[in-house]
Amino acid sequence: MHPRTRRYQKRHHQKKDKARDQLKSRLMYVVTALVLFLGFAQYSMVKVALTPVAEPEQRVTDMPYEKPTRGNIYDRNKVLLATTLTIQSLYADPKHIIDVDEVVTKLSHLLPELDAEKIRDRLTKKHMRFVWLKRHLTPEQVYQINALGLPGLYFREEEKRFYPHKFSASHVLGAVNRNGNGIAGVEGSYNNELVRGRDVVLNIDIRVQEALRRALMKGLETTKAKSVSAAVMDPRTGEVLAMSSLPDFDANHYGQASPIQWKNRVMSSVYEMGSTFKIFTMAQGLEEQVITTETPLDCTRPLKVGRFKIRDLYPRNTYLSVAETLVYSSNIGTARVADMMERGKQKHFFERLGLLDKLDIGLVEQSQTLYPEDRRWGRVATMSMSYGHGIAVSPMHLLSASAAVLYDGKYRQPMIAQVEKQEEPKQVISLETAKQMRKLVRRVVKEGTGRKANIIGYDIGGKTGTAEKSIEGGYSDNKNIASFVGVVPAQSPQLVGVVVVDEGIKGHDTGGRAAAPIFKDFVKSAAPILGIAPTAFLGENALDDIYAVTEKRRQADVYMPATFRP
Repeated sequence: MHPRTRRYQKRHHQKKDKARDQLKSRLMYVVTALVLFLGFAQYSMVKVALTPVAEPEQRVTDMPYEKPTRGNIYDRNKVLLATTLTIQSLYADPKHIIDVDEVVTKLSHLLPELDAEKIRDRLTKKHMRFVWLKRHLTPEQVYQINALGLPGLYFREEEKRFYPHKFSASHVLGAVNRNGNGIAGVEGSYNNELVRGRDVVLNIDIRVQEALRRALMKGLETTKAKSVSAAVMDPRTGEVLAMSSLPDFDANHYGQASPIQWKNRVMSSVYEMGSTFKIFTMAQGLEEQVITTETPLDCTRPLKVGRFKIRDLYPRNTYLSVAETLVYSSNIGTARVADMMERGKQKHFFERLGLLDKLDIGLVEQSQTLYPEDRRWGRVATMSMSYGHGIAVSPMHLLSASAAVLYDGKYRQPMIAQVEKQEEPKQVISLETAKQMRKLVRRVVKEGTGRKANIIGYDIGGKTGTAEKSIEGGYSDNKNIASFVGVVPAQSPQLVGVVVVDEGIKGHDTGGRAAAPIFKDFVKSAAPILGIAPTAFLGENALDDIYAVTEKRRQADVYMPATFRP
C-alpha cells in the first residue's frame, strides 16, 4: 500500500473515533438533564401532595356603581316641574320571530308611526339579534303589545324625563339629551347637581308662570306679532317668579320643536328697548341733582345735534317738566337731561345697573349687550341712548335694572333658583330717588302713554317703549319692538315685570298699545295669587306703611316667602 494512502486512512479513522466520542458525551448530558428534571418534578409533586390546603384569601371589592336617578326640579312651593320616569321600550330579536309579516302588520296597527317597510327589512335579517322598534311606550301600548303574544318581541326599561306642566316654563326648564344630560335651561345649568340625584328648587311660582303665559298668548293673538316674551321678579329679593317666551314648546317633546320655539328670548335676544330707558336717564339726573321733577325742558321743536335731529313721536311743542317729559315720553326732553351730565357718567351708571355685561341668572342661556365703543360713546350716542336707541339689551337686563331703580335703588342679582347665599345688593341710587321714580311711573300709567296698563283699584306704575327694529343697513320703517316695564304696587313694589312684543301689526306695535295691555292682563291674574291687595281696600297711606313693615322684616331676617307677603 502506498504510504500516502496509509496516512489518509489513519486520519479518517481518527476523525470517526473523535465524532463517536463527542456523540457519546452529548447523549450523557441529555440523559443527565432528563434525570434531574424528572427527579425535580417528582419532588414537587410529593411536596404539593403533603402540604395542607390553605383557605382562599378573602378579597373585598367595591359594589358595582349604580347611576343615581336624575334629581327632580320643583317650583318655590315644591310643586313638581320635572322628574324621571321608568318606562318600557320595545325591541325585537329577528332570530326568534316566526312570521315577520304578522309582526309588522300587527305592530303597524298599534303603532301607526312605525315605518312598516323599514321594520320588515330589518326583521328579515336573522343575523341581527337586536332591533329597536319603539322607544318610550305608554303603559297602554305595553299592555296591547303583550296581548299580541308574538314571539321575538321584548321590552327594555329606560328612563325618560317628564315635565307635568308641558308648555308652561319650558324655556326655564330646558331639556336633556338621549344620554340624560342637560342641554338647555335649568337642566343644562344645574346638570352636575341633577345627575348626582340632587333636587333643584326654583324661585319660579308655577301659578304665576301660567298666568304670565296666558297673558302672552292673548297678546300674541291680538298683536299677531312675530314673538312675545316677558319676565317678572320680586324686586325685594331678586327672585325671578316667572319667565315666558312665545312661540314655545312642550318640554316633553323638545326634539320635535324648531329652533324658533327653542329660543328663550328673555335671555338670548337683545333689543333696542326704546323709551323704557328713560327711567334710567331720569333716575340718573335726579340722583346727580342736575334736575328735579319740576325742571323745565325745552320741547318746543326737534333737537338738532350735529347732522342728527331728535324728534318726539307725539310732539307737545312746548316746555315740559321732567315729570311731564316722562309721562308723555318726550325724546327731546330726555336727551336734554342726558346732555346735562358729564361725559362718561352714563356708561358708569349703566355698568352699575348691570346693563353692559352678560347676565347669569342660573340658566345656560345668556346674551351680550350691544353698545358703542368708548371712542364712539360721545354726545350723540349719549343722547340717543338716553331714550333707548343705540344700545341693545335682553329683557332680563331691562327687568333687573328697572327693579333697582323702582324699588329701593339697590341692584340685586336676579336668580332663577334658590341659593344658600345671595350676593349683597349694590346701591346704585338713593332710596329717595327711587321713591321719586315710583311716583313718576305711576303718573305714566294714570295720565300718559301707559294708560292701557291701568287697573281700577290697583296702584300700577310703568313705562312704555317703542323702537324701530334694527335691520341690516339701518332701521325698519314698519317693524317695531314694543316694550313695557311695569311695577305693582307702584309705591311699595312687590312685583316688577317686563313685556316685549316683536313686530306687532299696525295699531298694535307700540309699547302703550301692544305691551302695556299684556302686563295689565297678567296683573289681574297674578295679583290675587301673590296676595297683592287692591289699593282701594287699603287706604291712601297704607302702601307706605307696608313698605316700612317689609323693610323691618328684611332687617330682622324674618322675610316671608313671596306667596305670603302682604
